[in-house]
Amino acid sequence: MGLGPMVDLKLIALQSGTFSRAFAFRFPAVTWTTAVLCGASVGWWLL
Repeated sequence: MGLGPMVDLKLIALQSGTFSRAFAFRFPAVTWTTAVLCGASVGWWLL
């Protein structure tokens, strides 16, 4: 899974400064959950 580039420390710091700390704390969890669900859906579809 390609989560590394989407949830790196520089991006979290940028989001904290641009938006808010609350957004920066929620975004990595949402990104991870979305990636896992999409991967599982495609895997299920391919089976």
